[in-house]
Amino acid sequence: MKISVITCHRAYNYGAVLQAYALQKYLTENGHKAEVIDYYPSYVKSEGSIVKRIAKKLLFFPNRIRCKKSFGTFLRQRLKLSEKTYSSFEELKSFPGNSDMYITGSDQVWNMNMQNGKDDSYFLGFVPEKAKKVSYAASIAMDELNSEQADRMKKMLKDFDAVSVREKSGCALLEELHIPCSQVCDPVYLPGADEWKKVARKVTDEKYILVYAFYGQKNVYEYARELGKKENCKVYSVNTSFVDAFRGIDKYFWAVSPEEFVGLVSGANMVVTNSFHGFSFSLIFNKPVCLFKTDKKGNSRLLDMAEKIGANTEKENSQLIADISDYTEINKKLEEYRKNSMEFLKNCGV
Repeated sequence: MKISVITCHRAYNYGAVLQAYALQKYLTENGHKAEVIDYYPSYVKSEGSIVKRIAKKLLFFPNRIRCKKSFGTFLRQRLKLSEKTYSSFEELKSFPGNSDMYITGSDQVWNMNMQNGKDDSYFLGFVPEKAKKVSYAASIAMDELNSEQADRMKKMLKDFDAVSVREKSGCALLEELHIPCSQVCDPVYLPGADEWKKVARKVTDEKYILVYAFYGQKNVYEYARELGKKENCKVYSVNTSFVDAFRGIDKYFWAVSPEEFVGLVSGANMVVTNSFHGFSFSLIFNKPVCLFKTDKKGNSRLLDMAEKIGANTEKENSQLIADISDYTEINKKLEEYRKNSMEFLKNCGV
């Protein structure tokens, strides 16, 4: 079967590119001819006013150079991309409609507070009428939908053959709209730890606690620094913005390759994170992990995953969601979740 996947693979974000790789790998290993549609919308490249865009480009120019090299190499070597790169929904309408199935997901493709969820491309609006349309682990990452957003969701999903989302909260939102859906795991869980170790690139032999935190969140770094003192351990950080180098940690790995990111998680003694995929790769490698809420909205995906594996230890007024070191029961729940997700794909003909 020929399968075309559309997802957020062009973001300079480790989770985004690694989930795209994982889904394509799973489809290919199950005997299908899978490609990722190289969709690179203009809103990913630039946001805001002209003045803001110019200032941002000047300030973060080093970021773009390093990220383009690290992520570009990964995409070229690890993903089977469509021959053409598309930059808008209008351009995508010319995409050859000769695939047997189209899959949208995973990542936050349906978050309507972001441009992704306002883009018909991620709802497969460009797909020929008779083609099979499926979502796999699409993330809404919203706690609620207003009436306008709900109407859009119903309209865009009405002709899908099968719908699955990543979070329990996403399922609840769709069920309120009478849209049948399944909850499945993020694609990064489909390959096992042994497969990810083949991708991982070792960065250091040192003993360290790894911080992977979005939004430069101070409490995450403060917690990691205190933990480092307690465990007599170096504190390292990884991300794609040079500003995170100024967080008082021992060493910062700036815009390393996705392979090196996986290597940093797999080699860590412990992980402190407020990232869904930082949490996910910690679980995959059975790393002791401290999961924090973000200061922003959209914590449902973190809370849902912690609850799914029975690790939700959230306390009132606490930013710390989970503190995990024992994987005896968690691994059983993760494997069951993985098998159920594979069953969804099997029922879709994959």
